[in-house]
Amino acid sequence: MSADDLLAELAACFQHEPYPGDDNLVTNNEPGYDLESLQIRDTFKVHTWQTLPDKLMLYEQGGYFFLSKRGLKYYLP
Repeated sequence: MSADDLLAELAACFQHEPYPGDDNLVTNNEPGYDLESLQIRDTFKVHTWQTLPDKLMLYEQGGYFFLSKRGLKYYLP
């Protein structure tokens, strides 16, 4: 299977995955409580899983810790 075939298969499998909503992307949304969670939420929420830049995924790889289960399922199908 080529890389293009794999990407097409992933896109087909997850094309209807609903966006979990801004308040469900990270585990903690309390204002002023966990600044890093809010930063990760604000960074990711402007992208769909299809448009999340590779550079951002590498740069924020430590931020996956802050994503909720629904956020992880949406962004890392």
